Amino acid sequence: MANAAGRAQLEESRDELRRLAEEQAPFRRVATLVARGVPPAEVFAAVVQEVAHILGADATPIARLDPDGVTTVVAVAGGPPDEPAVGSGP
Repeated sequence: MANAAGRAQLEESRDELRRLAEEQAPFRRVATLVARGVPPAEVFAAVVQEVAHILGADATPIARLDPDGVTTVVAVAGGPPDEPAVGSGP
């Protein structure tokens, strides 16, 4: 009986470790890009892809809001094809 309980607990621990590894994988992929020194545009593109995947979103943008009121979209995943992917506007 104790052996069966121990096996069940071990399996539960393995499932938890697997879940944690899956949750951390996007962070590792982005951190690897940063460590390799890829250009910021590539890092931002990877981040929006990871966020879109995690959230199951149809569109995911990253925007920079400047003090002068200008908003710059630095990366986007998904969204309508006729909208500009990256750019600035008031």
